[in-house]
Amino acid sequence: MVPMKAKRFSISQQTLKKLYWEDCLTIKEIGSLLGYAARTISIRMVECGIPPRTPGPPRVHISKKDLYELYLHKGLSSRKIAKIYECAYSSVDRKIKQYGLAKKTLSLAHITTFRAPFSGNQQEKAYLIGFRIGDLRVRKMYKNSETILVDCGSTKKSQIELIKSLFSQYGRVWISKPTKSGKLQIECAVDLSFSFLLENFDRFPTWGLEKKPLFLPLLVGFIDAEGSFFVTSNGKAATFSVGNYNVTLLEQIRSALEKLGVRSRLFIGVKKGYRGKDGYAHNNDYRILSVDRKADLFNFTRMVRPYLKHAKRVKDTLKVLNNIDERNRRYGYIGM
Repeated sequence: MVPMKAKRFSISQQTLKKLYWEDCLTIKEIGSLLGYAARTISIRMVECGIPPRTPGPPRVHISKKDLYELYLHKGLSSRKIAKIYECAYSSVDRKIKQYGLAKKTLSLAHITTFRAPFSGNQQEKAYLIGFRIGDLRVRKMYKNSETILVDCGSTKKSQIELIKSLFSQYGRVWISKPTKSGKLQIECAVDLSFSFLLENFDRFPTWGLEKKPLFLPLLVGFIDAEGSFFVTSNGKAATFSVGNYNVTLLEQIRSALEKLGVRSRLFIGVKKGYRGKDGYAHNNDYRILSVDRKADLFNFTRMVRPYLKHAKRVKDTLKVLNNIDERNRRYGYIGM
């Protein structure tokens, strides 16, 4: 009678080696996984010539997918990952090297807060550049920093909330307590994929003026930061206006709107040298671009409204459209 071959011989050397050395499972864990006693696994490892690991801190058992998520996406250090898996951080470093994950630079290794790269969406990029031109300060923490800081100060809570919504999905957002005057400061820390915001724009980029699908979000970003829609107190008129010292920028907007069939006015709102209530004199003419004519305002408002993100701007555009509709019913469609 031929003796039956022991079942443990069905466990291949390749399987054992992978589970023990690559996946760093213990003998007991391998036994539980394969349905054998730990003693059986020990015997089979000797038969397969698999040497035992040297004593020391437990090695990390973490998949490449999980390590990528924790180390590169969430930005955790190898020490923090080691605490999660209750192992030596050197074991995590070995796994990083084994999986071929990019080693962080020294400055990036010190980042402990959540970071996510920019989406790459061109309309979102155009909107952020428009908003940056209007109301954002953007800088690196220091010359070789891996962090870009985006900040703004405002007494309007709605403006702060909008900025928070724009960047909170990409990195840490800090908001100060209000000052006695009610001013809030917001600071957003994002990664280098937002380097396109570092440029000191003195005008709209040409690529944003050439195509309507990019010009409108670019313009709306600027409007959400600086523009306003309003109806006069007597309800007899409505308008859109945006002001700036940069006449070149406003002329760009005016020219682009004309190509879209929208007429606008560009005039001096405050002359150079005028002293306001704060006692400071204006160093340059403050210019205002406005859309006043009923038909132009109606078309312009309908054009930009889908791209607006500022809650007040959206609400105000509805007031403008309702006002135009009411005046049409009262006085007829003159100018429409």
